[in-house]
Amino acid sequence: MKTRGWRIIVLSILGTGALYGGTGTWENFTSMKDVKGVARSGQSYWAATSGGLFRWDEGTDSYLKLTNAEGLLSTDLTAVGIDRNGDVWGCASTGMIHLYTPSTGFVRTISNIVEFPGPTDKTINAVITAGDTVLLCSDFGLSVYRLGRGEFGDTFTSFGAIPGNNRVAVYSAVISGGRIWAAVSDGITGNYVVSASLASPNLLDRRAAIGNADQ
Repeated sequence: MKTRGWRIIVLSILGTGALYGGTGTWENFTSMKDVKGVARSGQSYWAATSGGLFRWDEGTDSYLKLTNAEGLLSTDLTAVGIDRNGDVWGCASTGMIHLYTPSTGFVRTISNIVEFPGPTDKTINAVITAGDTVLLCSDFGLSVYRLGRGEFGDTFTSFGAIPGNNRVAVYSAVISGGRIWAAVSDGITGNYVVSASLASPNLLDRRAAIGNADQ
């Protein structure tokens, strides 16, 4: 109920805006009505929207909007997460990743998924953080990022018995019991839950969750 009420607040505030902030000061104007994802850190709620990144602080009832003017290379954000360092991951439909550090107000970008060869649709559907690991679920696979190293590890694009020529989208994932679990779909044979050991990352089909594939 709290998230729903928060979303209503966001929509009512972001439904209006100004093209300029004051005499001689122009600002970017983007619509943030379409919320794609929400993450929470303490009393701060972050939203990935089609017009950029948005924060509402429950304690101070204050707001912050991040768009191109603040350093975003893409404002069509599709996922948001917060890592162990407190950095906010705003991920875009282009595959671009923005890391915003609240303590400094600095935005840096990671373009590895944008530059990944092969697939043309690189929308990031979800970002999941767990300790040193960040899981990035995209329309072409699952990418693992290590915070300690500041670099990507494995990127999975093939999943067990699913035909290798089928593009597999990953919609969500979680780390539990020393394993990565992910919800995937190739849009043809069905939707699956796949699993891999963090120690030996080799994703294997566990079962067909829903869809037309045989159990």
